[in-house]
Amino acid sequence: MRVVIVGLNPSQKSPDCSAFHPSTRSRQVVDQWFNFISDPIFINLFDYKTNGNNPIKIKDLKESTSRINSLMSQYKGVPIIGLGRLVARGLNLADINFHECDHPSGLNRKLNDPQYVEQMLKEAPSKQLDGRLVGVIAPHAGYSYSGGIAATAFKQMKGKGYTRAVVMAPAHRVAFRGAALSTFDYYRTPLGDIPIDTEAVKGLTGKYGWAAADPRPFEGEHALEVELPFLQVVLEDFKLVPIIVGEASKGELNAMAQALNEEFSDGETVFVISSDLSHFHDYEVAQDKDRETIGMICEKTPDEFFDAVGKDVAELCGSRPVYIMKRIAQMRNATLELLQYANSGDTSGERSRVVGYAAIAVVVPEGLGAKQKGELLGLARATLVATVNGKKLPALPNDPALKEDAAAFVTLRKHGQLRGCIGQIIAQGPLDRAVRDMAVAAATSDPRFQPVRADEIGDITIEISVLTHPERLSDPLAVRIGTDGLIIEQGMHRGVLLPQVPEEQAPRIPVAGKPLDGGPEDRLGFSETLEDP
Repeated sequence: MRVVIVGLNPSQKSPDCSAFHPSTRSRQVVDQWFNFISDPIFINLFDYKTNGNNPIKIKDLKESTSRINSLMSQYKGVPIIGLGRLVARGLNLADINFHECDHPSGLNRKLNDPQYVEQMLKEAPSKQLDGRLVGVIAPHAGYSYSGGIAATAFKQMKGKGYTRAVVMAPAHRVAFRGAALSTFDYYRTPLGDIPIDTEAVKGLTGKYGWAAADPRPFEGEHALEVELPFLQVVLEDFKLVPIIVGEASKGELNAMAQALNEEFSDGETVFVISSDLSHFHDYEVAQDKDRETIGMICEKTPDEFFDAVGKDVAELCGSRPVYIMKRIAQMRNATLELLQYANSGDTSGERSRVVGYAAIAVVVPEGLGAKQKGELLGLARATLVATVNGKKLPALPNDPALKEDAAAFVTLRKHGQLRGCIGQIIAQGPLDRAVRDMAVAAATSDPRFQPVRADEIGDITIEISVLTHPERLSDPLAVRIGTDGLIIEQGMHRGVLLPQVPEEQAPRIPVAGKPLDGGPEDRLGFSETLEDP
């Protein structure tokens, strides 16, 4: 493929660019990328500055904006590689605010061909998760070392419909306290521009003391940058919330986790946590240390993990972002599951000083456990009794699994006959609150019936239908009667068909020659019905 390689004159010795120039460094890059690059176009930006300053400075490049932009327009559609941070910043000449990804060991390696990332994803092992993916922990070394392991984590996101990614990485280059959020509008990688969710960023920095709008930690922070091209390939259309985590106490990390859990509970946000494991032990020692660290991440409580890091029992560079993710997982009743492990000795062959890498999935089990089902039915029953007797509504259960946003219907039956049914088609808040609100509505606001009386309580049974996030249906014959619920829309009109209704209202007739299967299942894309005995 043809690319444009932009560098600086070798005579310029500024700290930012002394090692990056078209006569040597660019040639080295081409040598490394010979399988991917042919007929490179070399551009020396020094030739386009407007004064004689030596060494070249950012302001020199910005004074040459029109000349450089005119030059670049000649190569529209041709990938451009900027060598060195000064060059990357110098190219930041458009009206819109960009942050360039320019870490040589990460992005600037074979990356201008998206097929390179796609190939890593294709070769990554697949693993069926027993639940809904909330986030992943992925390594951040150069792709030749850890790219395959990272691909295993990102492969889990493909086709899941996420529209936003919150990427948290540790700070490697700038010392600060709290968390830094990007002030940019876009992140630019060799695969294109990623829009930053500026509203979400402003919401965090304006609301929480630990969140600061600070661009400094993002300059050259490879731990965040190397994750982005994977997201660009596996997510079709998404916005980015980039966060660099600095020094923080356990209390501060807990506050971050609480806020992020609440702000991004929409079901369309995926978390990406960037961390490598042990550093620079020999191969066998690294394996032992990493095995213990992975056990702490996947099996222990957040507090136990935090203590293990403090005692050097767990060794990883992204311990604070990982702790935040573990705390969010705890709030959502999620589990952490190892997908793949390796170290640089496996990928490079050099085993004397290695770095460990793990791909870990954070998964919320689909469906509700017996405990949660009992809590919801108990809540609905207590709400019904309180409502018809004019009493105070019951408190919501203190169960993290019921705090996830979900839509629900509450159906009341008297002697088997419908007595009220009200619900939500799209989630408007936590599941437990939805059940309580819909129980009140079913008892008092169904226009087909008079409000439920206190003397009817003993004759009424309760049914709760918990709706998962809707998925667009392309083949009507794929609908499984008795299992799938349907949302049907035309123009301004919308209706819902709960899974149990067809079985109640029509004979069981095979569809397209296939027998009907059984009742509701606990799985993504289908509703779950809880029946009050």
